[in-house]
Amino acid sequence: VYNKKYRSGVTLIELLIVVLILAALSAIAVPRISQSAVQAKIRSCATNIAVLNSAIERYYVTNGDFPDDLRDVSRDRNYFPDGPPKCPITTNPYRRILTANNRVDATQHAH
Repeated sequence: VYNKKYRSGVTLIELLIVVLILAALSAIAVPRISQSAVQAKIRSCATNIAVLNSAIERYYVTNGDFPDDLRDVSRDRNYFPDGPPKCPITTNPYRRILTANNRVDATQHAH
């Protein structure tokens, strides 16, 4: 004789199935989310380098000569009021040495 008043809860099997489904979904989602964060930081770093190169061009237009060192531009509050940009991945400042064509070289800044 089956009594309906004891059937109001969730069985252990049902609970385990739900936990397994959630674990499978998180195993798929977590790597994608973390990969997206890394890709965003890489794109942000590339944007920082492009902004530095634009600031070097503005320095040239203003002063009639290219800077000797990246610090001449990156520490100038007219170009970077919040201070020199740093790589979002390494949190280090960008290399001070400019290339022969007066640029910050993205290939010299590897992650």
